[in-house]
Amino acid sequence: MSPEVLAARARAVAGVDVTAEMQNCEVPLQYLRAAADWVVRQGCWELVRSDAKVFVLPGPHLVLQVAPAESAAVLPSFCDQVAAPNN
Repeated sequence: MSPEVLAARARAVAGVDVTAEMQNCEVPLQYLRAAADWVVRQGCWELVRSDAKVFVLPGPHLVLQVAPAESAAVLPSFCDQVAAPNN
């Protein structure tokens, strides 16, 4: 991806704030956090949804692109927890 495309995407994202929407979202959330993420600081997510299930994966920001298999592997257990929340 060219630097121009990355810069355009960064500018587009910088103008978006969905904090209120995320705080009012009533569905369970799982946050796949990249251990070496230099874009999203470690504690930021707690300000948005402290009840989110956080799973830390090795890798940089955009961990889904860097480690898709590892990212997908953590989803079934979260789905099982959501499907049977009292177990």
